[in-house]
This record gives sequence, structure tokens and C-alpha cells, in this order.
Amino acid sequence: MAIGDETGGVYPQTDSVTLLLKNGDAGGGFGKTEFDLPGYRNPNDPYLYSSDYEDSKLHAAMVGVYDDGFPDGERKLINSRELDDVVYGSSYELAGQHVWPLSYNEEGILYINNQSAILRYLGTEWNDTWWLRSPKGVNLVYISWPYGSGNAFDADDEEFAVRPAFNLNLSSVIFTSATAGGKSVATVAGGLVGVTAPTGTVKLTVLDRSQTLRVVATAEEREQSRSVLEFGYQNAPIGTNQCVSCVLMVGNTLKYYGKLADCPTGGSGTLSIPLSDVDDGTYTLKIFSEQANGNYSTDFAGEAVTMKVVVLGGVGTVSDFRDPAESSAGDSHICGAFGGGFGVLGGLVVAGLVLARRKRSGSEAVTANRNRTR
Repeated sequence: MAIGDETGGVYPQTDSVTLLLKNGDAGGGFGKTEFDLPGYRNPNDPYLYSSDYEDSKLHAAMVGVYDDGFPDGERKLINSRELDDVVYGSSYELAGQHVWPLSYNEEGILYINNQSAILRYLGTEWNDTWWLRSPKGVNLVYISWPYGSGNAFDADDEEFAVRPAFNLNLSSVIFTSATAGGKSVATVAGGLVGVTAPTGTVKLTVLDRSQTLRVVATAEEREQSRSVLEFGYQNAPIGTNQCVSCVLMVGNTLKYYGKLADCPTGGSGTLSIPLSDVDDGTYTLKIFSEQANGNYSTDFAGEAVTMKVVVLGGVGTVSDFRDPAESSAGDSHICGAFGGGFGVLGGLVVAGLVLARRKRSGSEAVTANRNRTR
């Protein structure tokens, strides 16, 4: 769930959005843990436990979320930060953190911004409580629970949910689409699909320059006028979920999306783009390789070959054919120029990187006694 962006909220940064795990343990989260346990930090001291976040069990769980909860391509999109409020009575900051629990003050920002419903999204029962990272005493740590704020627990007393947050770099995001349906509605040889902006949860398509493609076009094909545009292609990556796709855009707005070829074992062939269901108008056609990973997962797309297409009565006329392989470095005719795309991120739930879909094992919930809160 989006809880901050460059305009404000939790950890506002330029060209980024701060996200918090939407669903909790019952929804496919990352289990529950004690904040710390006696002897966990130092096996030679069986009585030692602390409210210090660094080297705690909760910190180890967050590191595990980052290491095991994301593929390599998604980890590259997550910004690191320094965490404050991690040691009782100290201004010490813990550097290099990619996935982290909210602090007491960050939880307070959500109350101030009338986003308290987000805090209760795991549920409204005591067992839906989750850890914050902030110490309240030498051995006391703040928790977030459905009935208010300011409560703390002994670091070794109970198991509460692991609810990660992270800051997502948006500079490589090409466009967004609905988490389910959306792009996956398009099928190879199924024609172009009309695009509508999503109104709820979105997934991301991000730029990945390893997604190479060369569109092969004769001089005649670069100026063709047909109801089905045809081009050759080469040098497309092969493998699971690899394909060649295209979009038709008007300005920075996507109007149509289509999958043109599957590339499980071969990276060359012929592309056909039918225009019979496309409204009359002047479009920018972009053709690119992508790893289309299906519902709820991030997609990765390469630089696009672009051209102008004027559609009239189901017939398209091509002009201004541009291949980034034939252009100088820094040319603007790349996938990154998609801009607004299927939708915008502001205020939406981003699920292309939804943590809940990769479930880590966690211990069973324990019944807590409310009277033990401090």
C-alpha cells in the first residue's frame, strides 16, 4: 500500500514511493516473530535481549524478506535508506536498509494523514498486531495494534506480525497496469487490446535494457500502408515468459497493447499487427521485447522501436520509423518514453512488487493477553 511519495507521507523521496505490506499473516505475509529472544544476539549470554533493532530477530526477518522475497530484477528497484529510532536513548542510524518496519513516528504520520485504516489492514483482532522498530525502553518495543497507538511490549514476550515497508525507485517504471487482467488479457495472435487506466491495485512494467530487440524492416515496410502491419524481428531474448509486444500511444497515453510473438526458444521471426479494431487516429507505435510475468508480478521491457502510424478505416500508414539500435546513446525513442501509460501510481496500491505473494514460513500466532501491554 502506498504510504508516501515525493510530496509527503512516510519517507518522502524524489521519484519514489514508499510502500507497506498490504496483507498480513493470514493474507500470505511473512509470519510472526518475537522482536528478540534471550541469547539470540550472543549465545554466550543466555539472558541478553534488547529493544535495539540492529541484530534483533525482527531485523533478521526484514533482511530475509529482501533477500528471499524478491527476484534480482525487483531488488534493483528498491532504494536503501538509513533508519533512525533503532536504539533506545540514542540518535544512532542504521545504514543500508532496503526493507524495514515502520517507526513509532512513521506510524503516527499515517494517523495524521487520516490513513489509520492502513494500520488496521491486517485485521481488527489482537492477533493482528505487528511490530514497529522503535524502542520505548531498554527492553520495550512499540507495537501497532488495531485499537490505538503508544503501546509497547517486552522484546521477548510475544510473537507479532512482520510487516515490511520499502521505498521503490520510480525512475525505471514505464507504465502501470491492473494487477489481474490488464496486460494478461492480451494473447499472442489475439490482436490489440484497448487500454483503460486501472482504478485500484496496479502492477509495474519497468525498463530493462537487457531486453534487446531488432525490428527488421525494408524501405517499403517502413512506409507500408496495410490493415495488418508486418515486420521481421531479431535478437529477442528467449526463455520463460519472453515475448515481443507493442503499444499504440497518443501523446503519453497508452491506447492499445498487444503481444505479437512468444519467444520460448527462438528470438527471430515475423510480427503481424492487425489494425481492424483500432479507432481512426494518429498513433505512435512502439515495439519491444518484454518478460511478461503474468498477474501480480513485475514485467520487464526493453528499449522500443518506434514509428508513426496513421489509422483510417482499419488501414495503417507507417512513417518516421526509428530503431534505437540505429540511434545515438541517449535517444529519447525508448520504452521509458511511455510516460503515464496504463495508469498512475499516486494513491494506488502497487502490487507488481506485492510482498504477500511470496510467503515466508513463520511460527504460529500465540494468544496475547492485552493486560500485558505497557
